[in-house]
Amino acid sequence: MNTTIRLLKNTFYLAIADIASPFISMFFVIYISRTLGTKGLGAYTSIIVFLFFFEKIAQLGLQHLIIRDIAVDKSKTKDYLSTSLYMGLISSFLVLPFLFVLLRVLHYPAEISSCIKILSLSLFFFVLTQYWISFFEGLQRMEFKSFVTMVQVICRAGSGILVVYLGYGVTGLIWSLLFCRILVCLLCFGIFIKLGIKPSLRPNWSLCGNLLKQTWTFFIISLVTTTYWRIDIIMLSKIKGIVDVGFYSAAYRFFEILKGLSYCYIAALFPILASSFSNSKESFQRKFILSIKYLFILTFPISIGTSILAKNIITSVYGVEFTNSTGVLQVLIWSICFFPIALVFAKSLVASRNQKFDLYGNVIAMSINVILNFVFIHRYGYIGAAIATSVSICFFMFIQYFFVSRVLYKIPFLGELVRPFIAGCSMGLFTYFVRNMNIFFVIMTSACIYTFVLFIIKSFSGEEIKIFRELWQKKSLLIAIRD
Repeated sequence: MNTTIRLLKNTFYLAIADIASPFISMFFVIYISRTLGTKGLGAYTSIIVFLFFFEKIAQLGLQHLIIRDIAVDKSKTKDYLSTSLYMGLISSFLVLPFLFVLLRVLHYPAEISSCIKILSLSLFFFVLTQYWISFFEGLQRMEFKSFVTMVQVICRAGSGILVVYLGYGVTGLIWSLLFCRILVCLLCFGIFIKLGIKPSLRPNWSLCGNLLKQTWTFFIISLVTTTYWRIDIIMLSKIKGIVDVGFYSAAYRFFEILKGLSYCYIAALFPILASSFSNSKESFQRKFILSIKYLFILTFPISIGTSILAKNIITSVYGVEFTNSTGVLQVLIWSICFFPIALVFAKSLVASRNQKFDLYGNVIAMSINVILNFVFIHRYGYIGAAIATSVSICFFMFIQYFFVSRVLYKIPFLGELVRPFIAGCSMGLFTYFVRNMNIFFVIMTSACIYTFVLFIIKSFSGEEIKIFRELWQKKSLLIAIRD
């Protein structure tokens, strides 16, 4: 029960940020799209995506190793903190020349090229922030990660809206983002000082070498996943143009919100899986199966409802100018059913120190994604990019399931998903027939019907209901700052 409370508490803290921050970001994107149009939104998205590749390269995949090792042995925190500072500094400066070479090769418009150079000044600060947030996760102090995330998104959205309102356009947005990244990095440093953890000015070169030997798998995984998630924007911008990127990214924002919520649960689950694998394989497997079940219970009705209400959602949020984004959302939203389950498979492999199989799965899925994007974008444009993403995520889930079955054990989880599937389909029928009514009424009523059907068809065992009741009685522990 203590482990369950800790998992839910950490998920709760992460969810505060991962629910609030995407909606703040969404408001920010809506303001940009309505003020600067599809071209302005497309340019801003292209700049962020281009830098994202090099940010991932500079991180070396070290954050995954930090989370796992600190979760197992918290006494390593100070040494890892000091070493990560120097590794981040060196890797950031080594990456910059390659960034400028690729920027010249791709021949972006002058404004986009200039903005990428400006934002590259924040590379070291961004990498260091990601490392330090990983320490919060490893220490299972998710309240600090949540706090930092909220400060970051509020600062970015607030300053960004201000500069756009004052007429500084996309260039002003990038300068404001540079300022925010420096500020957030200093905030993380202040939190560590407050916790009494001060990085040493003398790096442990022996530890640095050891981390580099271990992190190469995570580094390649990071490169592969970055390519997987961002190649669609790059290819779309070069094959079809910035306007298509605008239509695609408008719908993609909804998917990112839900993807972020999946990550908040996985971020809370991963340290617990890493610890459980060392102590109890039975507990490890139990958490694994239940995680898949509850993630599907949460995501399946969202996919059905959003697919049915996509046009109402897009036009209500962005306006009729973005009606073309409706089809993108209807296709992309189904990915959210498969992606969280794939993440559970992937993190179970990493927690059990079988990360090389996670790497194999990511490489295969990335290859499929690149091929599908190339084929479908040429033929269907932004709709093709959405199809490529959804299909490749399905492949990714089945690939990871194959490796888990081979390396760990076969997971009899499909039987756990039948009842949620029936409840979701029942809800979908209702949603379809009332789709033209007030959207908020439709969403709330559909959610109530789905929940009602879940309990009617006995989707939860007696033991699970007992746990729910115990958790409700101990609900005050879920928001306690300390265990």
